[in-house]
Formats: sequence, structure tokens, C-alpha cells
Amino acid sequence: MSINKATAQPGSRFLFCMIVLFGNWCENREEIAAKGVPILTAILSIIIILSATFAIYYAITWRSQPGIMARIYQARMNISMGIALLGIGFNQVTFEGMDTIRLIIGIVLLFVGGVNLILGIRNLNYFMKLKKEQENKK
Repeated sequence: MSINKATAQPGSRFLFCMIVLFGNWCENREEIAAKGVPILTAILSIIIILSATFAIYYAITWRSQPGIMARIYQARMNISMGIALLGIGFNQVTFEGMDTIRLIIGIVLLFVGGVNLILGIRNLNYFMKLKKEQENKK
């Protein structure tokens, strides 16, 4: 399978990255770099998509759960959203053609993502302890 970079559609860069990442037709990193596909973009894209998917799943799930389980799912949603925002922010900071606006947006996303991740982990630990205490009382 061969993809010509010159004739590829502008929106097909993500698909091209996925093919390079999971395909067997590129043997080494030099060949990938020669094709102009940064492996970091592909990895960040996978991280962003997976964590955003988990964030959406937990956002829908926590609304239907009672009590402490709702808070546990909400904490997991915050962790997933934090990872997604960190991925987007890191992507903006490492993108080619850096300018001031992109740098500011990237730093803000990194900060918000880090806060979401830290507070989500803290809340998850707290509510998991609370859940265990309630189970031990029964």
C-alpha cells in the first residue's frame, strides 16, 4: 500500500499517521521521518481520542449512578479530561510554526489539564476510601 503525500487530502493526515503507526509497510523511524509523518502526532492523537472517549463515557455514566459511585465516576471523568487536555496542550506546544497565541493556548491547556488530573486523582482516592468504609460498615 502506498500513499502519495502530495495527492493526499489535507484532512487525511490523521489517517496517514494511523496507517504509519499501525501498518507494517514502514520498517524504521528514518523511513517514517522521510515520509514527513511525525510519530509524536500519531501518539498524541491516540491519547487524545481515547481519553476524550473515556471522559464522555464517564460523564454520561456518573449522572445515572447514586451517591458515592457517582462521585467516583465523576473523578474518573476529571482524570480522563485532564489527560485529554494535557495531550492537546502538549500538541499545541510542540507544533511546528510556533507563535505567541499558540504558546499561550498550549500553556493554558497544560495548566487546566494538570489541575483536572491532580484533582481527579485526589477525589478518586478520597471516594474510593469512603466507599470501602461504607462497605466495611455493612
